[in-house]
Amino acid sequence: MANLNDLANDMDKLLVRLDSFAKQTVKDAALSIMSDLVQVTPVDVGTALSNWQLTLDTPAEHVLTAYEPALRGRNVKGVWTHRVDPALTAQANVAPTLDAAKVVLAERQKGQLVFITNNLPYIRKLNDGSSDQAPAGFVDRAVILGNQVVQAAKL
Repeated sequence: MANLNDLANDMDKLLVRLDSFAKQTVKDAALSIMSDLVQVTPVDVGTALSNWQLTLDTPAEHVLTAYEPALRGRNVKGVWTHRVDPALTAQANVAPTLDAAKVVLAERQKGQLVFITNNLPYIRKLNDGSSDQAPAGFVDRAVILGNQVVQAAKL
């Protein structure tokens, strides 16, 4: 027969599970957003992609340099269109950007706010559809995907 002590113990166990569940859900949602952003952000030399910064408690305030690969241009129909190949640049920038986010999330403590920021002055223009590499609203889409992760989470 259960008594009040058993109930208290069950509640303590549930609280521990709830804390772990909440921490994992925040991590999963943030990584979902970051992952989508770095996959769909238009790339030339990688600056926009590399500037998705995940921070705790306050938004990032600075602009980062892209993890640019060795210079290797792209030749399209006999014309050099880029000083670096955007596909190679994207490949070189995705992993370091996501790895930096994972490091920050691993340090997150209960109650800390998570911010995902891009401080480039032209990121809004890219999100508005100025590049034919990504449709308008790619930031909004990433947030929707993160919300779906939260809504699908089950304790």
